[in-house]
Amino acid sequence: MTYIDRPIFFSDSFRIIGIMLTLKRNTAAGDVKAGAVYRRTYRGNIVETAKVISIDEDSFGIPHVRFKVCFERPDRKFLEDARVLALETFTRQYCEPLHAA
Repeated sequence: MTYIDRPIFFSDSFRIIGIMLTLKRNTAAGDVKAGAVYRRTYRGNIVETAKVISIDEDSFGIPHVRFKVCFERPDRKFLEDARVLALETFTRQYCEPLHAA
């Protein structure tokens, strides 16, 4: 039985999905630059906005994003803080890009 003739197994589906997700993340990771702004929206009209300050590698060569985050509701801004996340995690959590401010 050749590779093409064999049936697709359940584990093959997960491998294909994993490859697709990895390719999507790598594409998005290349778009993250200093000054870029991203947004996430939560229930209750809470909006989380992240502005990228810099992208640096740690001692193991893993890229990390340093960013300022702000949580807002229509009536007030209630938290502003500086944070650091691994680039891969950042691209998964902040997938709605906005214009640079």
